[in-house]
Amino acid sequence: MIGLLILLSSCLSPKSTEHSTTPISNTTLIETSVLTQTTTSLTPTTPGEELDMHFLNVGEGDSILLDYGTTDVLIDGGEESSNVANLIKPYVHGDLEAVIATHYHADHIGGLINVFKDYHVDNAFWNGEVDTTQTYLNWKSAMDSSGATEQIVKRGDVIQEGTLTFNVLDPVITTDSDPDQDCIVLSLQYGSESFLFMADDGQPAEDNLLAAGLLHHYDILKVGHHGSDTASSPEFLNVVKPEIAIYECGINNDYGFPKADVITRLQQDGATVYGTDTSGTVEIITNGGSQNVRTEEGTQSTVATSITTSASTTGTTTTTSSTLSSLQVISVTSPVARGASATLIAKTVPGAQCTITVNYASGPSTASGLTPKIADSSGNVSWTWNIGVKTTPGTWKIVVTSTSQGSTTTTTTNFTVN
Repeated sequence: MIGLLILLSSCLSPKSTEHSTTPISNTTLIETSVLTQTTTSLTPTTPGEELDMHFLNVGEGDSILLDYGTTDVLIDGGEESSNVANLIKPYVHGDLEAVIATHYHADHIGGLINVFKDYHVDNAFWNGEVDTTQTYLNWKSAMDSSGATEQIVKRGDVIQEGTLTFNVLDPVITTDSDPDQDCIVLSLQYGSESFLFMADDGQPAEDNLLAAGLLHHYDILKVGHHGSDTASSPEFLNVVKPEIAIYECGINNDYGFPKADVITRLQQDGATVYGTDTSGTVEIITNGGSQNVRTEEGTQSTVATSITTSASTTGTTTTTSSTLSSLQVISVTSPVARGASATLIAKTVPGAQCTITVNYASGPSTASGLTPKIADSSGNVSWTWNIGVKTTPGTWKIVVTSTSQGSTTTTTTNFTVN
């Protein structure tokens, strides 16, 4: 009994403000953050409000901010010149609950230097891999001086921030000669919506994840390695099959990212593709059952014809929310019998160009009624299509997009085939 009381007392004691750097072992309780090593799947986050995810336009680099009420999580920070510390100010509510550095490359950790200086960061997560570059040394010094509780994470660990639960899928160990194959890869389940953040992991890491049986279908994919053809292999995409894919890279970058064959593969697997080079910051807002996508206007790149959103201006400029497309599914026929017809009605901006994708087990439907349409003067748009008699029964996802004045909004809904 005395031992039990001591254990309960230690669990209820407040968080120490003293800095520490430790690998994860067993269970660490850090106020709002819990990390555990586990091989079992966790209960998905139960939606209580909207989760607002910003794939930030930081040029050549990655930076993603998750804004969930008073819980704010930043994954990577772009180059030191990215100004990410200022970019996130409108969305951060006081402290940053967590900063996650996926690996030590400058286009991922550089911008975090000022983040650690300008914000109170509760918890900092990284893969433990060290380097000798000045950017790395400055980042590590800023993190060590910030007072954040540091944790090194590996496959099987869980990062719990508020009610957001991130599973760490990679790395196993940081011994690869290429740091891009040792990135922290995260998955997140929010209600019925699933997210996969691939950082810069390429095909060797993808193959390892596939062999370990850790991958399945995800609704939203943060594309690996900025759209490089060293990542997003056909085998990987055949399993993940995202509905929405976002890559982050600088406009007219020296690497030729994203590669056209990667964009083609993503689209052939049914994904709507967004990139920060053409769309600016990409924002996904989800209530756990459906999502809306908002974008900035961006500069048209060489692959803009293959991507949903583009504009002809030079340089990326912020568009206020009042000019962003709005889109709402009003109704959809459900359930519907095989051999019958279904109708979806949506409301958006008058004159907007609209598309619909109905996804079945065999892939996107090719029914004749699913062609692109233009919303009428009241913003109404509808599609009616036949359900094939051989369609697999089940609940299937429908993706609707609306594009107006260079801005695209995407929303999803489900319908059931009996």
